[in-house]
Amino acid sequence: MKPFLIPKKNPVKTCFLILLLAITFQGLLSCQKQNDVNKSTEITEITLDTTTLELFVGDTAMLVATVLPDSATDKTVRWSSTAETIVKVNASGKLTAIATGTAIIKATAGNKQAVCSVTVNPDIYVAGDQAQSPGGYGATIWKNGIPTTLTSYMGQTQATSVFVSGSNVYVAGNSSLSYAAIWKNTEPSYLTNGKNYALASSVYVSGNDVYAAGFEYINAKYLATLWKNGTTTHLTDGTKYGSANAVCVSGNDVYVVGEEITGGSFPTATVWKNGVPTRLTGGATNTAASSIFISGNDVYVAGGEVINSVWVATVWKNGTPILRLNQGVNNAEFKSIFVSGNDVYVAGSEYIYGSFYIATVWKNGVGTRLTDGTDDAETESIYVWNNDVYLAGYEKLNGNPLATVWKNGKARHLDSTNTIAGMAFSIFVKEH
Repeated sequence: MKPFLIPKKNPVKTCFLILLLAITFQGLLSCQKQNDVNKSTEITEITLDTTTLELFVGDTAMLVATVLPDSATDKTVRWSSTAETIVKVNASGKLTAIATGTAIIKATAGNKQAVCSVTVNPDIYVAGDQAQSPGGYGATIWKNGIPTTLTSYMGQTQATSVFVSGSNVYVAGNSSLSYAAIWKNTEPSYLTNGKNYALASSVYVSGNDVYAAGFEYINAKYLATLWKNGTTTHLTDGTKYGSANAVCVSGNDVYVVGEEITGGSFPTATVWKNGVPTRLTGGATNTAASSIFISGNDVYVAGGEVINSVWVATVWKNGTPILRLNQGVNNAEFKSIFVSGNDVYVAGSEYIYGSFYIATVWKNGVGTRLTDGTDDAETESIYVWNNDVYLAGYEKLNGNPLATVWKNGKARHLDSTNTIAGMAFSIFVKEH
């Protein structure tokens, strides 16, 4: 019997087999590593530090993008704007506001995207007063939240009204208490000689003509007064009290609203058209006319009247009351009116007994309270632009009044530190 023989191994084949197994394993390992690399570079998410932003023309801002995961090797972010004519964005995420409107800014990394809606606001002008150092209040104009003091007098001076015509900004008020004044681009023109207390309450520009309405205190009587290009016209004769609160021009007609005491003992809401007065009430009770707006052939006046011992916020249209709010409930008075299309907006305040004044805006008679009544707040002026509702007034914070602007109900204090006392009396919105 032949012995059992174990075949000898071929060393070459054995080495080749081992090498082949090694290469195969290395290939599998390499594929696994490549899969791991592919997984680590795949971007799962991109986010922005803000998703909504509001700017003014000329403002710049920086958006910050975060790309996840951290292990991604290519975190390149590509930026774009849906409206380059409104907001431009560069390769670093820096925004530049070009014109009024809205643009969507897109940040893209890999196949992921994040967006930010950027609104470029029109220019917002506010007139009022603000506490000055070392004391007193100074007439102030804010443009897009930046204040400019119009007078250095350390006393009670006011900027009561603002109107923008072209590139010129007109502000009405008084300086040193005794001078009714108009500032054009911060340069003052005095309407009175300073011998008596006087105030320009309203300013309106039509073409090359600058109108102001207010009052002068002469011979112990308040005189409702209209100034046109600095020339004075007294709307009341001085035998009884009179005051002009607002002026508006429509075509060749000049309208002024205010109050005058006539036969009775109460101030009566009055409209002067080209100097001719029309009483809105009979004079049997106290009434006030604070604001006027002309829409087509219709003349709207906002104010208030006392009915059953309660101040009732009232709107008159062509001399007839069309809105009487809170009648017999809470004291309320309209301070400003704006008509846009078929909608009538009014700004003012309500007084809840045992509480405080509540800043309120009404649209077609439906009121929206802007403050909760824990402290005093009032709206003094309203402007509607492109369906956005802007209001100016004040609200108190810990007893300190702060000049305030509301846009669509959202409040912004004009002093960002909430420490400088101030009041806002007038607002004007203009596309840049």
